[in-house]
Amino acid sequence: MRSYFFVFLCSLLSIYASLNAQTLVLESNSDTTQLFIHIELEGQKHKMLIDNGALKTILFLTATERSHFKKVSESKVIDPYNRESSIYIIRKATLKIPEIDFQFKGSFASLEDKPITLEENNVDGILGLDILSQLNYTIHFQTLEFSTLAPITLQNKEDWFPLPMINGADQLQAVEVESFNNKKLLQRDTFVIDLGYNQVACRPQTSKPKDVKALKLAFTETVLGMKVDSSSFESADIQIGPMQVKNLPMSSSKAMESKLLGFRFFKAFGEVYFEGNSQTLWLKKTKTFSFSFEGEKVFKNRIVAQFIAIEDIDFPRSSIGSKVDDNYFPSKHKIIWPLTTFSEK
Repeated sequence: MRSYFFVFLCSLLSIYASLNAQTLVLESNSDTTQLFIHIELEGQKHKMLIDNGALKTILFLTATERSHFKKVSESKVIDPYNRESSIYIIRKATLKIPEIDFQFKGSFASLEDKPITLEENNVDGILGLDILSQLNYTIHFQTLEFSTLAPITLQNKEDWFPLPMINGADQLQAVEVESFNNKKLLQRDTFVIDLGYNQVACRPQTSKPKDVKALKLAFTETVLGMKVDSSSFESADIQIGPMQVKNLPMSSSKAMESKLLGFRFFKAFGEVYFEGNSQTLWLKKTKTFSFSFEGEKVFKNRIVAQFIAIEDIDFPRSSIGSKVDDNYFPSKHKIIWPLTTFSEK
């Protein structure tokens, strides 16, 4: 009798939670590798990139001046493209997300220069971990819904991978990743969870395990005519908590200093739930996913990202059309990575 009562009570709590859940629909960029949310800062509306790989919420200077915020405490920073930029502090401002009845009052940063890859999406700033860590939230990548409803129940718990989160560099959310080759443990690393990084996964070339599988692709990135990064891909077999991943396209970069799991990694699961209370990241179980890479992207003729095949590449290629708009040019070819598989340990 007691067990029936417990199940009945859990059902009532689940119904109550669903009635009180709040949902909003996000916006995305043209290839759905970045998500944007609308907030209010001191009553002014702003479009923000969701980026839990950023420790602090940032408003770009153009939006700061448009909203007449008072700036204090100027300092200088260097961005990933080696550009010097000024950063300021905005004190005691109230941030609201009206659709989910969220409110926070505190200090925020204001950055002089907007990242090049955000220029074409009219983004006013970055919603960082200082705000996102206060929420338990689900992201549905197909419907672009952002919900405060916890999707995990006693009935469907087996349909999810629970990954324990730890504190990574600069206290960012991270997971422990074990790298394998033919079931042999190569090394353990801490990877930061970064929805603002629009690729699958990466690590610095200096931290790459020695015995990984052969490289398949090379990648070069050019900004304003200057080569700023060169990286290559390997097929990685990793384990995160109870989840085993085989043949994950992992890039190793010369310019990147961090180990990251990016937006496209999480998008492969269709649905993710960040449970801040228990420091758990839940991924909806999937068995396989086919990642693809475009041959070249051009953003406003200022940044070029180009993938080049190396070795005897046997991936199928396909044409994917012509120009989408005045800012974004898709590649002539798309390279399909062999199936990545996900399973439970």
